[in-house]
Amino acid sequence: MRLKTLLKDVDTEEIRGKADIKMDSITTDSRKVPKNSLFVALKGTDSDGHQYISDAVRAGAKAIVYQNEIFGANQGFIDTTLIRVSDTRKALAVLSSNFYGNSHRKMVLVGITGTNGKTTTCELTYQLLNKLNKKTGLISTVSAKFSNAVIDTGYHVTTPDALDLHRILNDMYKSGCEYVIVETTSHGLDQHRTWGLTFDVGVVTNITPEHLDYHKTFRNYLETKAKIFGQSKKVLLNKHDPALIKLLELIPANLDYKIIDYTKLKFPKKFMERFPGQYNLENASLAHAIVYELTGLDTTSYLSGLDSVKGRMEHVKTGRNFDVIVDFAHDASSLEKVLKVAKKLTKKNLIVVFGCAGLRDRLKRPKMGGLAVKLADKVVITAEDPRTEVLKDIIKEIEAGAIKADGKKDKDYFIIEDRQSAINFAVNNLAKEGDFVLITGKGHEKSMCFGTTEFPWSDQEAVKKALES
Repeated sequence: MRLKTLLKDVDTEEIRGKADIKMDSITTDSRKVPKNSLFVALKGTDSDGHQYISDAVRAGAKAIVYQNEIFGANQGFIDTTLIRVSDTRKALAVLSSNFYGNSHRKMVLVGITGTNGKTTTCELTYQLLNKLNKKTGLISTVSAKFSNAVIDTGYHVTTPDALDLHRILNDMYKSGCEYVIVETTSHGLDQHRTWGLTFDVGVVTNITPEHLDYHKTFRNYLETKAKIFGQSKKVLLNKHDPALIKLLELIPANLDYKIIDYTKLKFPKKFMERFPGQYNLENASLAHAIVYELTGLDTTSYLSGLDSVKGRMEHVKTGRNFDVIVDFAHDASSLEKVLKVAKKLTKKNLIVVFGCAGLRDRLKRPKMGGLAVKLADKVVITAEDPRTEVLKDIIKEIEAGAIKADGKKDKDYFIIEDRQSAINFAVNNLAKEGDFVLITGKGHEKSMCFGTTEFPWSDQEAVKKALES
């Protein structure tokens, strides 16, 4: 593709060099620069792509997109086209769209954001559309799915970066997809990964405090989530979202929106057994409403046939006389909800195993410790992606909440740093007949981060190992 074609609709401030040259690829990684490529310098939280422009040129980049004026002053690159823009992340989104033929414009798009329930709502919408024989693609934090393909989207990902996102959207279009469901995270919205996409229906499941390590304040987080309004033709909101009033204040005056109330939908008993808890009814009512907006069809009769979602209240077969559930709940709001649901399902004692991630919002740690002690009969505090933080320090902050809730160590709560050992203890030492073991925080995830290294991990496999030990 010619560079001038790639640059269509990109908000360029200055172009120095030839624009009528052939570009074979786009990259943001200076370590992976094919010949005749366009390198886009992105400024991240830990590193700045502008520092690696020289490396990219030496590796074969024929054009550079940058936003740092100092860089562009006098670099002396020969035969390299320099393109200055106001925002390289927005530019990357437009460039990626152009490179992949703007395929997203040829399909019906649904964008789903929120603190909790995004993945489940995406999955249920995907299933309902497929039951109507609508060829549908799904891009979620778990995987990308379309036709018979399932693509792993990586470790601890949010919305894929713009280049990967448009590549996947193009693959979906070429496979014949009519509809695509996109799980849209706050990081994805803030970093303009979905910039340029227009959602036929945008959805907000709910907003509660989360990712404050990144967004700093709840107001910033709320306003970031509300960016989906500017990309949507119509928006669906959850009547039971605690932030509903604040969201309504941020909706543009000319935007069509509906408020969805799960109590207006009659749910089959089989569905409620498979998806327990009010929060799942809220998720399902949003999925039902999305499909109705897109097709005009009522899919209530299909709800009983929906499959459960991996890592969300997922039963692990044990062959024992107690239940083991794996769930992704990893903040105070979702932990409280899942504990309350689990308590209702428990015949005898509720045992929870959980931790808190490193380099993430520290304020939630004591809250979660307190909630666990108040709502569960036994609590095992353990590791969950400590990253570069000291695990003992993370656990102390969780424990502070447990102590404040009058929890007694080695009676009400236990500390076992190694997650496999913690699960072993819960399953083999604490769990008795009729008990309910709930393991939260990892859900569908396939790795656990220590330092800066991702190690293979699965809560489901850890349970199986515990049962075999």
